[in-house]
Amino acid sequence: MASQLKDKVAIVTGSSAGIGEAIAHLLASQGAKVTITGRDKDRVKSALEKAVSVSGRSQDEFLAVTGDVNNPTVRKEIIERTVIKFGRLDILIANAGVVRPNQTLLTATEETYDDILNTNLKSVFFLIQQAVPHLEK
Repeated sequence: MASQLKDKVAIVTGSSAGIGEAIAHLLASQGAKVTITGRDKDRVKSALEKAVSVSGRSQDEFLAVTGDVNNPTVRKEIIERTVIKFGRLDILIANAGVVRPNQTLLTATEETYDDILNTNLKSVFFLIQQAVPHLEK
């Protein structure tokens, strides 16, 4: 099974923790070259080290990008650096997201609403938009 995704190139946003990290490690274990992203530099570094470990391959087959997907420059950097490093893009998993469990319909503010929608919807839309030309190849 280690060669199932051999040499496929994947981006997983929000892959420095949780479900995104598990997805990145699964892709790595199946042979994919993976770009790991997240907002926290130390967690991105840790997720990268684990991906290298579970894959049994060199760190050269992975890329780490730290930043917030709400920032258009970061989204562009994720796509561009991946394509420059690996020469293509085969898989995009737009996993980055936020929840505010302590917010309810009656307590949510416009700022909270904007943060959730910007992260969970707007950033995904524009990341896909930037990735599509590479995915179509």
